[in-house]
Formats: sequence, structure tokens, C-alpha cells
Amino acid sequence: MQSEHDPHIVDPGLRHDLMHALSLLPLHERTAVVLCCQNGLSHNEAARVLDIPLGTVKTNVLRGREKLKRTLAAWAN
Repeated sequence: MQSEHDPHIVDPGLRHDLMHALSLLPLHERTAVVLCCQNGLSHNEAARVLDIPLGTVKTNVLRGREKLKRTLAAWAN
């Protein structure tokens, strides 16, 4: 039996909002965020998959996550 507070269970409304917010990101940021944050690749692995420098992956993930946070926070208000 799973707990009410299981971190792997996401409210369907929040999941919809997150997917919509992801769709608004530039492709390079969205790809980096999905690979690292959703698919669990390390930054090094994502850099190899995307054939781009490690620093670029880190920047894209950081910027993408910051934009997601701002977008979701704005929608919550």
C-alpha cells in the first residue's frame, strides 16, 4: 500500500501543468531537463547523448528548471 505522501505520485492537475510548462521551454532547455530530471541521466551522460559540452547541459538544466519554477509559481497565484 502506498502512502498519501509518496513522492512518486503526482497530482494529475500538477502533472498537466508541468507538462504544459515544459512545452513552453526552448527545445534545448526542455531536452536537458527531461533527460536529467525526468529520465535520471547525469549531466555527463546527457552531454554525451546530446553531443554538447558538459557546461552547456548544466546551464540548460539550470535555466530550464528556473523557468519551470517561475511559470508554475505564476500559475499558482
